Amino acid sequence: MASIKKQKRIGIIVSFCVIVTVIAAACVYYVYLKTHSDKEMYRNSGISAMNNGSYGIAVNDFDMSLQEEQWFCEEMDLDTKMYKGTCLMRLGRYEEAYKLFTALSKESSPAVNQSAVISMLEIADANMLVNKVTGEGAAPPDDDTITRLKEAAVKDTGMYLYLASAHNRRQEYEAEMEDLNNYLASHPMNTYVAYELSTAYLKNGNIEEAERIINEGLNAADEVYKDMLNYNLVICREYSGEYDAAFELIKSLYEQYPKNEDIAREYTFLNSRVNPDTKPVNPFSDAL
Repeated sequence: MASIKKQKRIGIIVSFCVIVTVIAAACVYYVYLKTHSDKEMYRNSGISAMNNGSYGIAVNDFDMSLQEEQWFCEEMDLDTKMYKGTCLMRLGRYEEAYKLFTALSKESSPAVNQSAVISMLEIADANMLVNKVTGEGAAPPDDDTITRLKEAAVKDTGMYLYLASAHNRRQEYEAEMEDLNNYLASHPMNTYVAYELSTAYLKNGNIEEAERIINEGLNAADEVYKDMLNYNLVICREYSGEYDAAFELIKSLYEQYPKNEDIAREYTFLNSRVNPDTKPVNPFSDAL
């Protein structure tokens, strides 16, 4: 009888140990699943696509990354959202960008650059208003729209961004430059303003001012238009006759953004200027 009881106790202990082992294994597997995913792979893929100028593909990759469930990734997800917002801005999807940056503005994480977020909200809001007032793809803003925007800018200096966009669509670059400088009088520099203002200076033939603004923009808090600022810097070098320096910069940009048509076209031009083909058209010309 004692032997039977002993065997039962052993059986119970063995069963308990098996159950505990199974539960422990299940817990370990659950923790593994919650701490391992394809989140980082999709994120890295999105960053690569963004660097290549494939902003639509990048947004899809970032969305895939954000959809992956994984513990301890809150900071990574916030940083991924910053990248996604940048791509939405470059795609002209301002309403989506505005909603995303509004959500990010409520975060206190070091992964969120609040100075950049504030700038992006202002830029997205400005473009949304101009599209709303004039209609996307519609004719340039009329005089009444310009008057309304000027009156609004007197009360709120942030409205100078709206006014600048309106003047740009009317190809009134002198007025656009004035608007952007009025905006900068009470707001910090960002890459969007630097790109637009330096482009206006270039169109007006003021290379020195364009380069000054570009350098300020390259030191701004956000990254959104830094590739295009460097492109404008190439144009400055080209206009100044510094073809070697222009080529080195466009070569670097072309390697990073091979799908950007403007960069590719400029690279082809400067390459032909700096590295001309010295071979004769007729390979037998020397013998003639």
